[in-house]
Amino acid sequence: MKNLTLKLFFLTVFLFVTCSYVFAYEPKEFISMPDEINSKILQNIYESSRFSVNKFSDGLYQKNEFIKSDDLSAKNVWQGSPIRKLKSTIQDFTLYFKPNKFRKFGDFILEDFKLHFKEDRITYIVTRNDSYKDVLTFQGNNRFWLKSNNKSDVVIFVPQQETRFDTRTFMICPRANPETKLAKEINLVDTGYVIDKINVNFTGGTEATFSTGSIYKGRIDLKILNTDIVSSPEIPYDLSDGKDPKTSLEYVPTDNKIAQIHDDENIVGGLKFLYDMRYESGKRRVSDFTNYFWIKKNNVDLPLSFMVYKNNQKYLVNINPGACYNVILNVKVFNNAYMTQTKEVNNRLE
Repeated sequence: MKNLTLKLFFLTVFLFVTCSYVFAYEPKEFISMPDEINSKILQNIYESSRFSVNKFSDGLYQKNEFIKSDDLSAKNVWQGSPIRKLKSTIQDFTLYFKPNKFRKFGDFILEDFKLHFKEDRITYIVTRNDSYKDVLTFQGNNRFWLKSNNKSDVVIFVPQQETRFDTRTFMICPRANPETKLAKEINLVDTGYVIDKINVNFTGGTEATFSTGSIYKGRIDLKILNTDIVSSPEIPYDLSDGKDPKTSLEYVPTDNKIAQIHDDENIVGGLKFLYDMRYESGKRRVSDFTNYFWIKKNNVDLPLSFMVYKNNQKYLVNINPGACYNVILNVKVFNNAYMTQTKEVNNRLE
C-alpha cells in the first residue's frame, strides 16, 4: 500500500510538471556564467586583449526568439507591439572576503576586506581599519597589487573592454608576498580567502502595451523576479486586461540586502522582467529581459606576471597558482517566445 501511495504521488508530480510545461512557458530560471565567457575572460587577461560579452548592437549578450506552436503565424500578430524601456543597471556592487580556514599568514593576522565597484572604480577596503586604495579605470589592460599592512592583499586584473556598454569584467586573486621584504622578483601566493557576503544595487524599469485592434480583450501580466542574493522588489507585479492593455513597473528594492554566501564556486545574481502578453484568441507572447552579475571561481595555474613600482623601484610580480574569481557585471539577456494556446483552461479573459 505504501509503495502504491508513493507511485501515485510521483505520478501526480510528473503530470503536474508535464501539464505546466505544456500549457505555460515562463522562463523563471537564472543561468550561471557560461563556460565560453569564463574561458574568454581568462584568455583576454592572459593575452592582454579586448574583452566584450555583447553580441548585439544594443549591448545584449543573448537575444533569442522561439515559436512554440504549430501555428507559424503566431509571431506575426505581435509585429508593432514592442516592449519599451528595457533598462536595468548595477549601480554599485560590493564583495566581502574573509580567510577560509587559517587567519594567520606567517606572523600576520589576515583581516577581512571588501571590494566596492561604482562608476568604473573599484575601492579596496580592509574592514578593520578602513584603509583603502582605489582602482580608477576600466580603460586599457591593468593589473593591480593592492597591499595592506597585514598581508590581506589582493591582485585585480582588468582586461581592456568596450566601455560604451554597461558590461564590466575583472578577475580577483587573493595573493600576498610571504616575505617581509621586497626583492626584485616577488612571488605572490594564495592566502585562502573566500567570498563571504555580497551587496548589490540594481535599478531598472519597463513598460509594455499592445493594441487588440478589435472588441476582444487582451491581457498583460508583468512580473519582476530576482535571485535570492538580490533584494526583492517592493512592487513585483502588474496586470492589465481589456482593450489595448498597458503595464509598467520600476524596480524599487525592499531593503539594502547584504547576502551571505555559503558556496562561492559559481554565484548568480539577477533581476528579471517577465512579460506574459496574450489575446483572447489564444495568441500569446512570453518575453523576459534579465540583467545578470556572474562570479566564477577558478583554480588558475597560468604563468601570470607583471611589473609594479614601489618607492621608485621596479619589481617583477609573479602570481602563483591558486583561486581567482572572474566577475562580470551587467550582462543583458532578452528572449521572446510565441505560441498559440487554444487548449489552455484559462484562455478566456473574463
